Amino acid sequence: AGDFNKKALPSLLRWLDATPLQFARCALGLDEAGTAEWRGRLEYAIYERLGSLRIDEFFNVIVEFPDSLPAVDDLRRCLRRTTLHDRLTSSLRGALRRRLLIPGAPTSDIIEQYRLTIRALRALDPSGVVLSVVSAPLKEYLRERKDTIRCVVTMLMGSRDGDDELLGADEDDAMDVGDGDGSRSIAAPPEEWEGDPEFEADEDGGDGGAGRPDGGDGDGGGADGVV
Repeated sequence: AGDFNKKALPSLLRWLDATPLQFARCALGLDEAGTAEWRGRLEYAIYERLGSLRIDEFFNVIVEFPDSLPAVDDLRRCLRRTTLHDRLTSSLRGALRRRLLIPGAPTSDIIEQYRLTIRALRALDPSGVVLSVVSAPLKEYLRERKDTIRCVVTMLMGSRDGDDELLGADEDDAMDVGDGDGSRSIAAPPEEWEGDPEFEADEDGGDGGAGRPDGGDGDGGGADGVV
């Protein structure tokens, strides 16, 4: 917990094969089929537990982005194997409301956190579905602040690397954010969730066909065990 600059999932999967799975095989006298079934169950428990942990920490993951990209990758792989998507959007929206969308927060700080949120969620879900759900209260809140446009322009003019997440990646991905006198384009919700093709092939070689406890590929229910 709190260590976002290195991946936790690969070492957890190696530990699973080296310790609990070997114990279960010896203690229960498992054959090859039984071992595969137990591996699926235990792997799902790891994906669900680590995914839940990363979701609970995701506001801080965003604050530390891009140094926290390994933690984002952990969560991305966990989401592929579980049904934690609703929990992610609900938890992050709640954290943003409690910790960011408050009267005393400077508009510039809110916009900077919004910029980091866009970058982190695009890394997590390139389709933009999670971003479209999570960013709605942020955009609504910024519409109510009279200095939003001035702060956005100031940030863009001061950017040394052409960082323009706030303006949207393309013309079809836009929504209005106004300051009372007009409006500007910031970001827009895409249509559907898409997994990152980079992770369609397992990069660590340790999670083979893991998915649901029954060995499926990802949309099953929860597991009873935790790591």
